[in-house]
Amino acid sequence: MSKPVAGQWYENLGTRQHCIAVSESAGECVMQWKNGDFEIVEESDYEDLKHLPDCTGWDWEPETFPQYYVSRNPEWVDLPMDHRIRAEIDWYDYGGFFDYVCKGSTLIGVRVGDTQAKKARCRRKDLPKPAKKRTITVPKWLVIPYSGSPFVTEQSHQPVWYKEVHRVGETTYEIEGE
Repeated sequence: MSKPVAGQWYENLGTRQHCIAVSESAGECVMQWKNGDFEIVEESDYEDLKHLPDCTGWDWEPETFPQYYVSRNPEWVDLPMDHRIRAEIDWYDYGGFFDYVCKGSTLIGVRVGDTQAKKARCRRKDLPKPAKKRTITVPKWLVIPYSGSPFVTEQSHQPVWYKEVHRVGETTYEIEGE
């Protein structure tokens, strides 16, 4: 079979599918199943598709392009290993193709690095916003105890019950949160 056409209907192994998008350069297309799942079909599997020119769809409204993109589109970005997977936003690597993480998935909230495939992606516009950061400055104190060796400590208030205490500087930390 020749290259699928976006907006047309096909049959694959006895199941009707709707072609959502076709990549000109990547040699793959995105197909949508009746249950709403999406699948990336590689060019090598086009021969398994049967075009259904008279088919007009199912009893539902299909998603419209460009809501879903072919995997190699620059709109897609890989997520870092410490990212926690989100439902209905992130896509997870299922053995070479990416699939939508739906509500109720056991992957929701799991760090990408803790998954078996260790790879997930989302559309650039859905990247998590950077956490707000604030700056905190903590004084440093040189403490000379009545017995024992002098030491330096960082704490917000001047230490008490020591022979001598001198402020010797401060350390500034940048932390997440407001």
